[in-house]
Amino acid sequence: MNRRPILIAAVATALLAGVAFAQAPAVEPASPSPAHRAGADRLAGGAPMHGPRAARGGRAARLAATVRHDPALAVVVNLRAIERVYRADGRGKELPAFYREQLGKTNDPVVRNFVNYRLARLEMRADDAEAALQALRRNLEENYRRL
Repeated sequence: MNRRPILIAAVATALLAGVAFAQAPAVEPASPSPAHRAGADRLAGGAPMHGPRAARGGRAARLAATVRHDPALAVVVNLRAIERVYRADGRGKELPAFYREQLGKTNDPVVRNFVNYRLARLEMRADDAEAALQALRRNLEENYRRL
């Protein structure tokens, strides 16, 4: 098996993750209401929470706060949820067509980066390195145009 396409995909993944992280706004979760705050320092079973999670809320709370303020991230979260449903239903082979359709619906660079990245990963899973490289090159060209 040729490892070069896998290496290219891994490097592209690392670059995209870095770009997405750099573009993600630092949003603090909203302050809970006084009624909610009274039980916020306890887990569902009544045991007190300790550590950094107790002070800043859980990962889901931070993600929800960020999604409320970033429509592009909301779209990405929704696309991932749809992908999970396709996979759970045994329709994973339909995902590349679904993601290609999504490319035609948006010009948002964050969403387009995510969709192109997912397309490349799906094509690599299908052993179609040429299609994966095409998706990554398209993504690279779009990012160069934005510079």
